[in-house]
Formats: sequence, structure tokens, C-alpha cells
Amino acid sequence: MHKLLFLILCTIAASASAQDKATPDAAKPDEAAVKKAVTEHWLGVADEISKDYVFTPLDAPDAPFIRQDKAIFRHTQTVRGDDIGAVYLWKEKNGRPAIIGVIFAWSQGRNRQVNHEFHSLYRKGVAMDLPGKKKWTTEQPGLDWKPFPKSDAPALTDLKRKLQAKAMSRRVSANATDPTKARWELRLVPTAIYEYAVPEEGIDYGAVFSLCQGTDTELLVVLEARRDASGKSEWQYAFASFTDYELAVSIDEEETWRSPDGTIAENGKPHHWDFLEQRPKRDFEP
Repeated sequence: MHKLLFLILCTIAASASAQDKATPDAAKPDEAAVKKAVTEHWLGVADEISKDYVFTPLDAPDAPFIRQDKAIFRHTQTVRGDDIGAVYLWKEKNGRPAIIGVIFAWSQGRNRQVNHEFHSLYRKGVAMDLPGKKKWTTEQPGLDWKPFPKSDAPALTDLKRKLQAKAMSRRVSANATDPTKARWELRLVPTAIYEYAVPEEGIDYGAVFSLCQGTDTELLVVLEARRDASGKSEWQYAFASFTDYELAVSIDEEETWRSPDGTIAENGKPHHWDFLEQRPKRDFEP
């Protein structure tokens, strides 16, 4: 009996010791939970700000573009800083994309700097108004459309056209060069971040693809299956810079396009980026 009692007492003591050792670890915050909370908070900030923008076509100033209800893409930057951001779309009434913009925040001590970046996809000029904060206008068409090289005619069904577009997007490669002349190869997101069709304008299928640094969109590739007045159909493409880095873009490994020059807060061009505001980090954010 004494041996049994001794064993029981040893077991209880060992259990208590294990609990004492576990208590400090249990009291530590869960890193994954904190990271998730930080990401959700700043995505919420982006969503809140995005609702205040008003984008209008210069040829129809009383008909502002319509904001897509939810972000079409999100990112947490692990390659360049610690940005957390979301990509939003403003479209024409027929669903054709007109403006793509990203709102993102990156660390500055106990604050985060909130920035925004936009590119017009509209065929004419546009204006942006963020009441009380920022304005931007460009009279230039947003995109320079060209026939996609060595491509078959668009297929007759939506599914086959979608597969054609995905295959063409894989033929596009790009790299970004930062101010230190370091080169970054961009990664294609295999699924389009937005799809549309405007048959009444001869667009049987359209898709916007994203090429990223990490998960941060740096280049937009827009593809459309277009019909002309005679009914002849072809694939056309356009590129849109979504970064302050210099871009070099190739199709089938042959350089096809370089991003235009631009500077922060520049007015008048289809691509625009600028500082927006600073906000303090939440108490739980490292």
C-alpha cells in the first residue's frame, strides 16, 4: 500500500509540475491569431476607405462608375516590407472594368502608412474624387490595346474562351526592377481576378489577370475576345502597371512592353499612386 500511495503522489506532483511549466506558454498570445487579427483589421481599413471614392468618366460626369461590392484580390506582402492591402474594382453599368485600385498599409513604427494606387482601364478620360483628401484626373485612354500574337480566334463557348485566356496569360512573363537595380521575377496568379462580357459592344469574354511580387499585384494583364462589325473575332490584350517599379513584360519570352515613366502623386496619367494618411496600430499589433 505504501508503494502504491508513493506512486500516486509522484504522479500528482509530476502532473502539477507539467501544468506549472505549461502556464507561461499558454499565457503567450497565439502568433497565428495575432497575425490574422492584424490582417483583418487593415483589410477592414482598406474596405472602409474604398467606399469613399468617386470615379467618373469625363465624357459622362453625371454617371459615376459602380464599385464592386467586395475586394477582387487581397495581399499580405512578405517580399517587400509588410504591406497589407486589397484590390478594388469600379466598373461601367454593363460590367466592363473601368478603374482598378489598391489600398494598402505598411509599418512605420507604431503607425501604418496608408497608400493608394489606381489605374484606369477606361477608353477615355476619368476623374477621381476622394472628398476632402485627394483628386486625380487623366484625359488619356487607360489602355493601349493590341491583337494578341500567334493566337487562335476566340472559341464559340464561354468555357473554351476562358481556357484560351488562361493559356494566353501563361505566355506572359514580367520582371520588376527596384531603385537599387535589383530585379524581381513576377508570379502569375493562375485564375483571373475579374471576368466579364459585354456582347452588345462586341466583347464576348474579358478577363483581368494579376502578376505579383509575393502576393502583391505589380502588373495587370487584360484580355478580351472582341467581335468587329462584320462579325470577325480576335483576341486583344493590354498591360497596366500597378507598381512604382520599372516593369519589363514579355510574351513568349520576347520583350513586348515596358512600363511608362511616372512619379508619386503625378496627375494626368492613367496610372496614379500617392500617400493617403497615417493610422496608429492597434494595441495587439507588434
